[in-house]
Amino acid sequence: MKKVLLADGAGFLRFCAVLAALGVLLFLAPSSFAQTNTYTAQFIGLPTGSVDLTQYIGLDGKLKPDVGGQTIRITVTPPLTQPKSVVLTVVVSGSGSSTTQCNTEIARATTRAFQVSGAGRDLGSAAFTGASAIGVQSSSQNQPCIDALKDKMTSGVFSIPAGIYTISAVLNDASTGKVLNVNDPAQPAVIQISGASTNEAILNLSSPLNGDQVPSTGSVVFSFDNSIPGRLLAFEHSSLTQSQDDATRDLNSPLKMLDVPVTSRGSNQVNATYPGVALRGWTAGKKYSWLFLGSVSGSSDVRRSPVWSFSLVSNDPVLAQLGSTLMSSPDPIGSTFNNLINSGYSLAFSSSNPIFLQEGENGTPRAIDVSQVLAWLADLARRNVRINAVVTQ
Repeated sequence: MKKVLLADGAGFLRFCAVLAALGVLLFLAPSSFAQTNTYTAQFIGLPTGSVDLTQYIGLDGKLKPDVGGQTIRITVTPPLTQPKSVVLTVVVSGSGSSTTQCNTEIARATTRAFQVSGAGRDLGSAAFTGASAIGVQSSSQNQPCIDALKDKMTSGVFSIPAGIYTISAVLNDASTGKVLNVNDPAQPAVIQISGASTNEAILNLSSPLNGDQVPSTGSVVFSFDNSIPGRLLAFEHSSLTQSQDDATRDLNSPLKMLDVPVTSRGSNQVNATYPGVALRGWTAGKKYSWLFLGSVSGSSDVRRSPVWSFSLVSNDPVLAQLGSTLMSSPDPIGSTFNNLINSGYSLAFSSSNPIFLQEGENGTPRAIDVSQVLAWLADLARRNVRINAVVTQ
């Protein structure tokens, strides 16, 4: 992607692939040097509908050299009686593009002189990559635009951005430089991508964070960004060890907590209170997963955001202190606690109920408070005493 058009023939074929991605047919009209001949050029084998950038751009930032099934066909009517030496120049520009760096000339390429004879010539991969390749005489590109398109792809946006793209093609006599097509090059072919497809959608979750522990208050506030409308969904897990995929697979699950239509775009926030917006009550000690399903009117495609999970915990301030201390404790306490939390387990505790400590199998249980528990755990860690944790749910 850092070089749209190389000096060799393969570069021009790559450039043609980008034109193909825009789905444009280029027509070259009659020449002035021979009024009885009409020249027409068009791309054969172009894609239709949403155009996937990943077909043409690799994650290495370069255009893919060979796009299967695509050909530039030059047709001459009536057929030439003598071969004609020609040069082809193609220019791509954009306006109104959602990728602002592309609202100018995007790329330009001029081939070396090549021969057209008889009824015309097909230019495929072999014409640009073989030993006798036509090649490119000169080229230029708008690198900021090209980099922006590559960045869109690597951030999860996989189709040509919405906008108006114009493509002009000029066929010149290689000897005299005269334009062979009589159509005004200032009136190029135009393609308009009028709206964001699901492939172009931006769906970013903000909070609750994946793995977050949310205090139980009777509601959960969800924050997210969406560039297309859709539905905000949340599900309760049947157990703390159930996977995110299993919990969200059935959109009509009896454990569905939330199903809210969202029509506004940009940064959104939904306060899922119960009773009210939430379908069921939020319960401390439970695990939940949430996601956004985006869709575009008139399209059957659905864009699914990542799935994030969180757990609800008691809003007891002593519990918050205990959880924070355990999380930052020396290993093996800290790492064990963090692994359990990241696996979906939650810490259940009420300061109104006493904690009993028993040292040794034959020790006598005695009631202690949170500060004593923390001091005891820290002391065990300093002494490298092995701790066996038993997890209940």
